[in-house]
Order: sequence, then structure tokens, then C-alpha cells
Amino acid sequence: MDPGARELPAEVSAGVRSGDPKACEEFFKMMAPAALRVARRMVGDPHVAEDVVQDAFLAVFRKAGTLVDAGSLRSWFFAVLSNRCREYRRWKAVREAYVPEPPASTKSSGGLPDALGRVLEELSELDHILFDQVMLQRRSYEDVAREQGITTEVVRTRVYRLRKRLREELKR
Repeated sequence: MDPGARELPAEVSAGVRSGDPKACEEFFKMMAPAALRVARRMVGDPHVAEDVVQDAFLAVFRKAGTLVDAGSLRSWFFAVLSNRCREYRRWKAVREAYVPEPPASTKSSGGLPDALGRVLEELSELDHILFDQVMLQRRSYEDVAREQGITTEVVRTRVYRLRKRLREELKR
């Protein structure tokens, strides 16, 4: 997979790492077309691909200052993008497997799929990822926190609140 053959100018890489808005804009202009092609191939839906690409850019811009080797910014960006695409596909597979659309006759019956579906539809993107990574794949809080660029305490708190919401919804 060779998404875009251009090398990044050193000043763009350095600017993105330092948080320079002009450099971030230039990086976006250079990388967006190839990123959209990769994401479309990986997720299949052009609208979802746009969301995944935006999310990848935001993640890279937030954490670019932690990148040690400025020359690897392009590679790192595509690794982040690929991970976001995989996360979306896992989330979609989980949602389809565990939260099927209930038949019209049972939508108001208060059944398990209906309750879970309501909670999952209201979750933020990060909470969907945490649900998948921690609750379904049984990954450690530390690994998920490191991958998402947040603290372990944030993961622990959000998973606690998510489990609490699920329990409350299932009691109804």
C-alpha cells in the first residue's frame, strides 16, 4: 500500500510537531487525498471514511509533539489512520453481532437488544472504542489509554460509567 508518494518537507514535519497551524494545514492538504483513498478502501463507506480521516488527523495533531523522529510523521499518520479504520470495522462488527436491529414487533418490548442498542447509540466515539477494547476484547486499561492518547484514569472512569449505564438500562 503506497498512499501518496510525496515526501514531507522537513519544515512541515517540524511545524506539525510544534503545533504550527499553517504547517498542520499544509500537512492536511498534502495527506488528505491519499488518506481518504486508504480509508475508503478499509471501511467501504465514503462518509465513514471522511470521519475516520478527520479523527486520525485530530489524533496526530494532538500527539504530534510526542513524536521523536520528525521524518516518520507520514508513516505514523498512516499507522494512526489504519488503526482508526480497524477500530471502526471492529466496532461495526460488534454492533452487528451483539446489537441486531430488533424486529418491529419487539421494538417496545424492552428486550435485551433494544436496551443495549439504546445505550450504544448514545455513546461517544471514544466510549464505543472503550466498549470494544476493554469490555469485549478484554484489553488492559493501560494499553487502551496509551493507544488512545489518554490517561489510564480516564479509561477507568469512562468504562466504570459505561458499565453503570448498561446495568441501569438493563434493569429497566
